[in-house]
Amino acid sequence: MPASYEKHRAQLKAILLAWGMPEENAETTADILGWADLHGVDSHGISMRNSAHFGATGYYTLMAAKEGLIGMACTGASGVQVAPTFGKEAKLGTDPWSFAAPTADGPPFLLDMATTTVAAGRIRNKANEGLPCPPGWVLDKDGLPSTDPLEAREKGGFLTSLGGSAENSSYKGYGLAVMVNILGSCLSGASLITDPMHAKKPQGNDIGHCFIVIDPGLFRDRDEFTADVTRFCNDLRATKPVDPAQPVMVAGDPQWNNAAKRVQEGIPVGAGLLNQVRQIAQACAAPWLLD
Repeated sequence: MPASYEKHRAQLKAILLAWGMPEENAETTADILGWADLHGVDSHGISMRNSAHFGATGYYTLMAAKEGLIGMACTGASGVQVAPTFGKEAKLGTDPWSFAAPTADGPPFLLDMATTTVAAGRIRNKANEGLPCPPGWVLDKDGLPSTDPLEAREKGGFLTSLGGSAENSSYKGYGLAVMVNILGSCLSGASLITDPMHAKKPQGNDIGHCFIVIDPGLFRDRDEFTADVTRFCNDLRATKPVDPAQPVMVAGDPQWNNAAKRVQEGIPVGAGLLNQVRQIAQACAAPWLLD
């Protein structure tokens, strides 16, 4: 049975504390990872222990939106696993980007996306459960399409840039990834992902992040701004759907829906991943709370 959000978050924190992480840091890290799983961003939650990432990018832009501000955030990646369009050599990472804006009377607009077709964690989750990937997610080492999740993880293959193929405009995802690295690495002075020593330097991973916050009140009345964002989002939701059972949504809606459902029903964790987490807890003598 899925564990409640409270137990799920407590399990994360228990393992972090058992590893020796200070209480304050464990509390914050468990909150970030638990937030991802609660909102259905399963690629960036409990499945990412002992990783080199800062959680779901949307966690940070949402902080700004909750204060009535526009938030933008992006980060480079430790893993070099994406080939540029027309290439068969990895030069990029999943390189995520997020944008959030406040609304007047509801949850913010929240875009949180990898610049690949899917986040690497979603491919890892398929591998954990022994399932194939949908077409367009991964390429083999020769740059040819594959549905084997292990191609990108163990067999020398790659993730695809957003679009999946040159015919489907993967140059757009490729271009966005370059933008993320310019903001995250070139602007901050972090190591370039194309550097042969990337994530191997003595001082650590040296991964660059970028956070940008805009106060809409510098441009116009804040209430008028949020009213326009609200109206715009609601106009889009009011689009006549192809299937009445699947209404049109805006970015963030799936996450709010997942959170409401998982608060009531608990957070599902696949059997393969659950077994891995159990072994990690046993190895560090952390209490097991998810049964």
